[in-house]
Amino acid sequence: MINEKFHIFLDTSEYYAQNYDFEGEHTSSLIALKRLCQQEQVFLYIDKIIANEIRCDLIEEAKVQINILKDALLKRPKSAYLRIYNTDKADIRRQLHNISTETIYLNEFQNFIATSRAKVIDIDTVKASDVFKLYFHSDPPFSDAFSIGSLLNFVIEKKINMIVVSRDGDWKKALYGREHIQFKKSLNEALSYINQNLFVAEDCILEHRYKIDELLEDKIKGAEFYLSDEDGEVSEIKEVIFFEIEDINTLSIEQNVAIVSAVTHMEIELELSVFDEENSVWDNEDKIYLFEKYSSYSQTFDLWVYFEINLTFNNSVKDIKIEIENVNGNKPFSIDTLAIS
Repeated sequence: MINEKFHIFLDTSEYYAQNYDFEGEHTSSLIALKRLCQQEQVFLYIDKIIANEIRCDLIEEAKVQINILKDALLKRPKSAYLRIYNTDKADIRRQLHNISTETIYLNEFQNFIATSRAKVIDIDTVKASDVFKLYFHSDPPFSDAFSIGSLLNFVIEKKINMIVVSRDGDWKKALYGREHIQFKKSLNEALSYINQNLFVAEDCILEHRYKIDELLEDKIKGAEFYLSDEDGEVSEIKEVIFFEIEDINTLSIEQNVAIVSAVTHMEIELELSVFDEENSVWDNEDKIYLFEKYSSYSQTFDLWVYFEINLTFNNSVKDIKIEIENVNGNKPFSIDTLAIS
C-alpha cells in the first residue's frame, strides 16, 4: 500500500486530453485516480476557473451530440445509431423535448468531483499584485495566472507537496522547479510516479500474458459494438490481435487479492453493415425513407481498451487465479469508421 499521501492538481488541458471521460470509457487514468482518492491515498484539488472551463467545453459538446440525435430521429427512425439508447423512439423524443444539456452532460463531471472527494482551492486568496507579477514574468493567460497564483499560495500555506499535471507550456514555464511543486506532463506519468509505492504488477502480467490475452479476447467477442459516425452496425467480430499492455495501475490490494487496471492496444477486424443512402428511397413529401439499403464490408481498426485484472494469489506469483472485468468500463465499444488501421 502507499506509505505517503499524495496531493494532485489537474489543469484543464489534462481533463481535455483525457476526453473528459469521467466514467472511464476510453481511458483508465481518471478512474484510477478516482479510486486512489476514494482510498484516501491521493487527494485531488481543483479551482473554480478550471471547473468553469470544463463545464463550458462539456456544454458545447452536448449541443453537437443532441443535434446528431435529433437529426437521426427526424430522418432515419430505423437508424442503428438510435438503437444504442436501448429505448423506444417516443421515449427518446420525450427526453429530447425536456432535455437539459447541463443536467445530462455535467452530471458525470459533478459526480467525478464528488466521488473523488476533490477539494476546491479558493482563488480569492491570491493578490492582484501577485497575479500581475506572475502574468508578466511567465506570460500565462490571465485566467491561468489566477489559478497558478492561488495554487502556489495554497501549497505554501498548507506546507504540502503538490503534483501538478498540465500539457500547457505556460503552466510548465510558471511552475517547473518551484518549491512544493512536482510538475508532470500527463496524468499517466503522475500515476506511474504514485504507483512506485504500490504493488508492482508488471512482472505478474508479463508472467501470465498468454492467459490474460485469452480471457480478454473472450470478453471482447462478447461485447457490444456500435458505429459512432455511420448509420449501421457491427455484424461480426472476425479477428482480434493484442499488442502491448500499458498504463498499468494498482487499484487496490486486500489480503491475497490485487485489482489492477491496464490499457491494451488491439487490432480488430469487424464485419460492418452500413446505411447506403444512395441506394435508399427517400420520400420528399413525408420526409422519411421508404426503403433503406445497407451495405456490408470488412474493416480493421486499432483500439486502445481499458480493462481490470483481478489477481487472487495462493502461494506464489505463479499460483494465481486471473479474472478479467470491466472491459471498456462495461460499455459498448464506439467505432469510428474513418479511423482505419
